[in-house]
Amino acid sequence: MTETEKMLAGKIYDPNFNLTCVDDADIHVGSHTMIGPNVTICTAAHPLSPALRAKGLQYNRPVRIGENVWIGACVTILPGVTIGDGSVIGAGSLVLRDVPPGVVAVGSPARVIRSVEGRAHDEPDGE
Repeated sequence: MTETEKMLAGKIYDPNFNLTCVDDADIHVGSHTMIGPNVTICTAAHPLSPALRAKGLQYNRPVRIGENVWIGACVTILPGVTIGDGSVIGAGSLVLRDVPPGVVAVGSPARVIRSVEGRAHDEPDGE
């Protein structure tokens, strides 16, 4: 893995433009992971209590993105989330909770809709 500040990325890592990383804690990105444009990965958040926010408090939790993950455009990933190997996060999704390996998750909040395996239409035309 290569390290830049608090972002740890695998050997083959494909981020698109406007990737925003709020890296007050570590962000781990596995090899062969593709990240679409305008994605935000947040490791920091603030308390709901106005009194605690007035004191300038925040909490930080690492984000872990597995190997061979595809994150679509305009996805937001919140603190403490783990996305399992081989999963796909649909464009525009808000990822609040962990996503298991090998699934497609979409929506706001992101929910698992199916497995990534066994989809005949994934093959290129003529092959």
